[in-house]
Amino acid sequence: MRARTQLTPDTSSPRAARRFVAQALVDWNGKEARDDAVLLVDELVTNAVRHARTPLEVTLEIGQAEVRVEVTDASPLIPQPRDREAADDSGRGLHIVAALADAWGVRPQPEGKAVWLRLAADRTRVEG
Repeated sequence: MRARTQLTPDTSSPRAARRFVAQALVDWNGKEARDDAVLLVDELVTNAVRHARTPLEVTLEIGQAEVRVEVTDASPLIPQPRDREAADDSGRGLHIVAALADAWGVRPQPEGKAVWLRLAADRTRVEG
């Protein structure tokens, strides 16, 4: 199954993205992955709102064994995890994504970029 939502670059977008993902995954078989997906979409959308400041799209691809989340925006700037020592109260989002997602990356697009992540339903397979 695939679901999408369009969001504006404002402070209500992370909350809207969390609700979208939680609702789409309500019947999905991986509760821990579902919780992680809600947290991680918040991180990706927050980054897009803060740094891209363009309309964005959240795409969710749901399979039996995994879920894929993708946040697309119109900024060509490729996000990089910040040095943890330099990050005060912010700047940890991509570190959280890297720690919890089974895989993640950035795909440049003609009109911006897509930041994606993948989570397995069975979170016991994930080792740091």
